[in-house]
Amino acid sequence: MAIVGIALIASAALIFGDRIDFGGNGGSKGSKTTEVRLPNDAASEFDPPPGDQQETGTEQLAIDSNPTGTAWSTEHYDSADFGGLKDGVGLAIDAGDAVAAKSMVIRALTSGYDAQIYETAGAQPSSLSEWGRPVATISDGGDSETVRLPGKQAESFLVWITKAPPAQDDPGRYQMEISDVRILK
Repeated sequence: MAIVGIALIASAALIFGDRIDFGGNGGSKGSKTTEVRLPNDAASEFDPPPGDQQETGTEQLAIDSNPTGTAWSTEHYDSADFGGLKDGVGLAIDAGDAVAAKSMVIRALTSGYDAQIYETAGAQPSSLSEWGRPVATISDGGDSETVRLPGKQAESFLVWITKAPPAQDDPGRYQMEISDVRILK
C-alpha cells in the first residue's frame, strides 16, 4: 500500500508539476502572479567591454507589448560564441521600483540560445561582475521560456546571452532576437 501511495504522489507531481504546493514557496493553484508594469524606457542593451557598448538600438521593442510583431536583436556574429570577441551580450530591464519578481517570461524569435538571468536590488550595474551571480539559467532556449526568479526585491534584471542562436536572415551567422520580456510578481 505504501509503495502504491508513493507511486500515486510521484505520478501526480509529474502530471501537475509546479501547480502542487508541498508547503514551499512554489506556485500553488491559489497563488496569483501579476505582470510588472515596466516604464517605456525600461530596456537597455548591455554590452560592456570588451564589447562596444551597443548592439542595434532596438531594445525597447522587447518590452513594447507586441510579443509577435517586433523584437530586439543583437548584431550578427560569425559564431555562436560572438566570434570569440566577448563572453556575451545582454538585455537589461529596469523595473523602476524594486519588485519581488517570481518569474520572467522571454519570447524569442530565434531558438537554440543559452542565457543567464541576473537581478539586483539597485540600478543597473556597468559591468557583469557587479551583477553578482546568476539567479537562473536557460540552456538551448526555445521560442518561449519561463524562468523562476527568487522572489527577492529587485529593481534591475539582466538577460545575458552566452550563446547566440543561428540567425534567421543570414545563414551561417548568429543573432539573438527577443520579441517580448515580461516580469511577473
